[in-house]
Amino acid sequence: MEIRNGGGNIAVLPLDISENGLQSIVKARLKPNDKVEITISCKGVGDPIKCLATVCWIDELAMAGYMKVGLRFNNSLQMRDLANFAKP
Repeated sequence: MEIRNGGGNIAVLPLDISENGLQSIVKARLKPNDKVEITISCKGVGDPIKCLATVCWIDELAMAGYMKVGLRFNNSLQMRDLANFAKP
């Protein structure tokens, strides 16, 4: 997964994903209402999913420069598309 806010990939660790949004640890300073671009891909699983999202909440972490964020997709994703990434 990649999360971009106008520059390079800031995603460190995806934590949870649903059809409406996701939470992730990022290596950047974001604030509520910031806009980001997300790409979800997995080797051998069709085309990547690309979408825009809005930062809903942030949680500063003890490691300088890292935070946990909640992102809401601007347009909901289809559960069938997400299910392809969850198959073993």
